[in-house]
Amino acid sequence: MDRKSDFQKSDETTALILKAAVKVFSENGYRASTMQMIAKRAGLVASGIYYYYAGKKELLEAVVDYLLSYLENSVFERWRMVVEREGLEGFIDDAIDVVEEEKTYIRLLSNLIADSNELDDSYRERLAGIFLKVKEGIEKHFPDEKTACEAEALAEDMYAYVFLYVVTGSKSTFDRQMRQSKERYKKIMEKNPYLSR
Repeated sequence: MDRKSDFQKSDETTALILKAAVKVFSENGYRASTMQMIAKRAGLVASGIYYYYAGKKELLEAVVDYLLSYLENSVFERWRMVVEREGLEGFIDDAIDVVEEEKTYIRLLSNLIADSNELDDSYRERLAGIFLKVKEGIEKHFPDEKTACEAEALAEDMYAYVFLYVVTGSKSTFDRQMRQSKERYKKIMEKNPYLSR
């Protein structure tokens, strides 16, 4: 087998381990999860995982990096395309859809970062950075400072609603808060008709 095939197999096994770890951490929490449980879920022997990761802490860091990278890249690319296609009016609807679709990942990521003292502050900073990117996008689209502040306040409230939903799982509360958010967003857009398509 050539080096390229070895590399591809390595990538596939890494992805298999990360996906298994995401499921095991989601079901059991980080502390109660073991490398043996993850190996079993991945269909590997434990020594196979140790070939890729020195221990559970290193695997935790890889999982958090995997989830953060997913949010930083895939989700933001999706939102960029929505804004280009539908304008800012389409963004809020898609943002709500993303939260519903990715609730499990967001919950796991938040729990792993909040509950694990084994992670350094760089992971918390990256999670906060995702929110800052949204705020920067708002500032770019709303050049008027007062309107930008209103939009940022709405984004901050939605951020809080997302994490309340992630923690409690109360869809009725989330739906009500999102309806209110849409109304506030609509009023902001009415002040800026040039942003509508």
